[in-house]
Amino acid sequence: MHVLLGQNDEASWAAAEARRLAAPDDAVTQILWRAAESVAPARLDEGAEVDRLSLEAVAVAADTD
Repeated sequence: MHVLLGQNDEASWAAAEARRLAAPDDAVTQILWRAAESVAPARLDEGAEVDRLSLEAVAVAADTD
């Protein structure tokens, strides 16, 4: 929700919490925290960080059914 409201700091905090609390094998949460975390760098034109997070999310998704 923070991402959609343009609240970058709050979105980054929530993503960090999700990352901290998520089980390593919880693919949905692993993908979603990366998606949320990538928004602030995207808005700041930090393409390398966005690419890194996106590729990690794709790799997590690739390991699922």
